[in-house]
Amino acid sequence: FDNAFTFDEAAPWEAGAPLSPAFSFDAATTQASRGVTPSSGVYAQQQQQQPAEPSRASTPAMVYAQAPPIPLEGLQQWCKQLESDVASFKQEQQTRLVEGIDTQSIDNLRVTYTTMLQAVETRLAMLHQLQRETLLQAEHVYLVDDTCEELSALGSALSILRAELEGVHTGVKYQRSVTPGLAKLIIRKQPFPLVARKTDQLSEADQVVIQLLTPSIFDCPTSIVQVQLLSDSTPLSRALSTHDQLEPDGVCFDGSFCARFNFAFNDGTKNSAVAVKFSVALQTPAGVALVETPQSRPFVVITHKDQWKGSAGMLLKREAFDRQVRAL
Repeated sequence: FDNAFTFDEAAPWEAGAPLSPAFSFDAATTQASRGVTPSSGVYAQQQQQQPAEPSRASTPAMVYAQAPPIPLEGLQQWCKQLESDVASFKQEQQTRLVEGIDTQSIDNLRVTYTTMLQAVETRLAMLHQLQRETLLQAEHVYLVDDTCEELSALGSALSILRAELEGVHTGVKYQRSVTPGLAKLIIRKQPFPLVARKTDQLSEADQVVIQLLTPSIFDCPTSIVQVQLLSDSTPLSRALSTHDQLEPDGVCFDGSFCARFNFAFNDGTKNSAVAVKFSVALQTPAGVALVETPQSRPFVVITHKDQWKGSAGMLLKREAFDRQVRAL
């Protein structure tokens, strides 16, 4: 691969370490003729040096860390670079599939995507190990969560692009115009857990962002993104209906298949921790396919300031006892 997904010897999240250069789609689809694959480069060597995720039986006692041993800001910067590179690959893959793509190019792309997925999975394993073994400061707990979610989203996007290649007939123009089975709806950004007051509205900085991950060729008409309020993973009773509790209860996608919710909280959640999940209907020749997100992190809406202490304590207990990470 010519300048495709390689790093210097320094870990990519260390201060001053260069991020990967821009990916080259052409390099990824031609370099194999010279016998070079991602698994033989500097990047692959660095991947092999990363520690494997230990078994639970060998997990040491948890230790306290004033600061995470992994500079999370650098890792998030790495994610942003990878996100840009994945977007470039997606656009090029669309062009190649429409114009016609050969077997060699498909095989090389699969290897490229597999290498990129291994990079994501290695970093996820490191963060999961950090969660199991380290007592983190509260602000670091959610920074780790956000980074894990970002890595998971990138992994899903790469998996979809790789899966799209599986059914392609090489040497001919791409014929499959509808691929709803490869679409995945995710919560890309969320401000939860949170204690909000009745009549509060989320600011633009705290909005919930939903994204539909799609293959490079995707032409399914979509409905608006619907939201459902949940309590303990089940829909709430009519007394706490989504329509009465939250506004808006539906938003349209923008051009990048993102939907942004600046929720206004119309009523309290009756001293209960709740969550939301989102869904969208895809119109296909075979019928309507419903795609849903996992549920969000929990939140509570209070109607009086005296309820804040109990509500915050409820969320704290969930964090302390329902998770492996403990916030100090």
